[in-house]
Parts: sequence; structure tokens; C-alpha cells
Amino acid sequence: MEAKRAEVVVLGAGPAGLAAGVALARAGCSPWIVERDDTPGGLMRGLRHGAYQVDLGRKELYDRIPEVVRLWESLLGEDLRPYAHRVGILYDGVIIERERVYRGALRGLPPRMLARGARDFVRARVRRVRDRRPPSNLEEYWIDRRGEFLTRALSQGYQEKFTGVPYRARPVPEEQSGSKARASTAEAVKALVDRLQAPSREVVFRHPRRGTQQIVDAMVAEIERHGGRFLFGATVKSIAHEGGRVRHIELDQRGETRRLGCDAVVSGLPLMLLARVLGVADDALLRVDWNRSRRTLIGYFFLDAPPRFSHAWLEVSCPKLSIGRITSYDAFGGEMCPPGRGAIAAELYLDALDPRAAAEDEEVLDALEHELVTAGLVVKETIVDRRLVRIRGSEASVDYRNWTDPLVESLLARLEAFENLFDANRAGIDVATFAGLEAARAIVTGDAARFRAVADPRTPYSDYERLA
Repeated sequence: MEAKRAEVVVLGAGPAGLAAGVALARAGCSPWIVERDDTPGGLMRGLRHGAYQVDLGRKELYDRIPEVVRLWESLLGEDLRPYAHRVGILYDGVIIERERVYRGALRGLPPRMLARGARDFVRARVRRVRDRRPPSNLEEYWIDRRGEFLTRALSQGYQEKFTGVPYRARPVPEEQSGSKARASTAEAVKALVDRLQAPSREVVFRHPRRGTQQIVDAMVAEIERHGGRFLFGATVKSIAHEGGRVRHIELDQRGETRRLGCDAVVSGLPLMLLARVLGVADDALLRVDWNRSRRTLIGYFFLDAPPRFSHAWLEVSCPKLSIGRITSYDAFGGEMCPPGRGAIAAELYLDALDPRAAAEDEEVLDALEHELVTAGLVVKETIVDRRLVRIRGSEASVDYRNWTDPLVESLLARLEAFENLFDANRAGIDVATFAGLEAARAIVTGDAARFRAVADPRTPYSDYERLA
């Protein structure tokens, strides 16, 4: 067994780990970054395919956290470029706009859909008068406000694919429970009209010229320039601790056992994996491990011409299609695609027992291609190559609410008892990056209390926007 000692060890070279590595390296701490894969980036990494350089599925970089934006700007400069943040909803062969700026207040809804939506809305109002009980689940809540058709077309179809949880199995929004759950007809009409007529958001979205891999490459270069080191192909087997402090980490690097002693640890590992290698996991926690049973399959299609839609991505609500989301990389306005060409990613969100999870790559790609072509999004003859990427053990729909489960909160409290361990695994590239920066700050300054307060994984995203 090879034994080494590092001042600070960072577990995981995803956005949290790389951000911590940059901040620590710039502060002169010379961190060791441990990554199980052979390449850095985690879910922020990109995909190189010939002349194409694309993201891993859809990546949206928010500007809600100033410290994160400053980091990206310091690394990329003018290569962090604005793009037309045009998002659509695909339902029954029609693309409905998210923002009215493109096709007006009706967002591209054709007359047949408007008539159907109006008819279903009236039916929902009649049921509202007849049945005065409050809605018992999210499906009833939204049908009461929009009618069945608009509920399914605008959100339900996509969200149920994305999360794997039916609306009827999800509770009414907490802030709308009880007497607030039933809207009057006037309130429902006003809410629907307000949604359609809402002005487009005055937000400028930016993206790296060559995709998110450009951020990864810049962060790795910055870490190495300041003396940081990477251990690739290294799996964490256990974390030894005593007296409330981590003492050393045992790794398996390509069959060789290594031990790293350390003064502090920043972890970007999935929360339940961190609990297991620390020896604090139990069967109850395994039941709330949101990464355990879901997986994402991404079919990439490389084109010799742009696709037949102008949106950066489409959320697919249509039940006739199994695809959940479609990203078009030439719409980001950078250099992810060669001039005059296109590339799209079609995402499937599957449970572990779904037979498509075990299907051959070509079988999955054939099915995805058929859906894209029959939906009129791609001309078959323009497809010059394709590729399937499987992401196991990563739930696409995770957000801050996953950390509010009582069992997860009890685990967070146990992790906070380790005075030199900083768990920075978070949902969202910007939020994870922020947690990594704050973990590094806590190590350098000794102010762990600030990290616990400002980088709490349960913080709603709207709070980051308010603080910004």
C-alpha cells in the first residue's frame, strides 16, 4: 500500500470539486483532487466527436450567484458568450413557446389546441362547482386551474418523464394547500391569462463558446498551474475518522491501494456514497437514495445541416414520444458545431427495470432517430453520425428539495459533526460550484460556520437570486 499525505483532499472532479480545487490552489494549498473516472468534469464535462464539441445533455448556466459568474468570467473571458435562450414545449407535433417574445401571447398554440384547451378548462370549472373538496394531489391541483389538456401539454407530460413520478402521486404545492388549493373561476382565468401574457424575462443567458468542457479544461489548467494534483481512475473505498475528524482516505487506483492522509476534505461525492464510505449509512438512508434506480440515456445525432427547429432545447410533453428533452447545440451560437452543421441530444429518463436500459446502443439510437424524424425535427438524410451515452447512478431531476427529506437532514447533521469534512455535492452546476468555492473558503479562513449557513443544500434557488 502506498501512503501519501496531502494538506487538502478533494473528492470528485465535478463542478464542486473543481471549484474547490481552483480556490484552494489559488490560495496556495496545493490540493489533491481524486476522481474515479479517467477524465474530469463530472456532469459538467463535454463530449468530443470529430469536429463537434458538445455538452453532456442540456446545460444551462445561471447568473444568480455573483461569485460563480466572476469565476467563470475569470477563466473564460469573452468566450462566455450570450445566446438566444429560446425554449419550447413539443406536444402532438406542435412546438409551444416558453416565452411570448417569439410568437406572441398564444405562444404558437394552433386553433385546434386553443379550442381543446378552452373546452377542457370549462369542464374543469364545472367540476369545481359540483365538487367542492380541495385537490388531493398535483394533478388535480393543476387541472383545476388549467384544465386537463393544457396541464398535460404545458408541463405534466414532460415533468412525469423527467422525474419518473406521476402528478397524481405528488402533493399539492405546500404554499397552496388547504383552503388555498381550490381556485375560483375568476382566479383560475386570471392566472391562465397572466401566464400567457407574462412578459419575457429580462435575463441574459451565456454559454462557453465551445461548451461546458471549456470551463472544465480551464479549471484543470488553473489548478495544475498553482500546484494542485489529480488522481484519476481512483475510487474511494473508505474514509477513516477519529474524534470527529477525518484522518485518512483509502483509495483503489486501477487495482493499487493508496492511502491519503489529510488535514481537510472537500467532498463532491453523491451524498449517499459519502455516507457509505464514512460508515454512517443505514438501510433507511438507502431507501431515499435518489441516484439508486434512475438513469439517463442520451442519444447524440450529428448533422451536416442545422435541425428543423431554432430552439436551444425542447421539453417533450407529448405522450406519443418517449424522448424527454431535446437539445440543439448550434442554437447556443458558439462553436460547438462546425459552421453550417448541427448536433442534437435526445434524452431518455429511465427506471432501472425499464427494458430500454438494457437494450443495445444501436437499438436505442434507432428508436430515438425514428421519433426525431417522424416528429419533423430532423431530416434523416442529414444525420452523418450518432452516439449513445449512458449515465448511471445520476438522477436528472434532483434539486434542493431532495435534501429536505427528514432522513437526509439527519444525515446532514451527522456529516456536520466532522469538523474537517465539507460536503459540497449539490444539484445544479452553479450551486455546486458555489458550494465548492465556499468549502475552500472555510478551509482557508477556518470559518466553517459560514459554509454551513450560505452553502446549505436545502436553500431554494429563488434565495440565490434574491441574494444576488
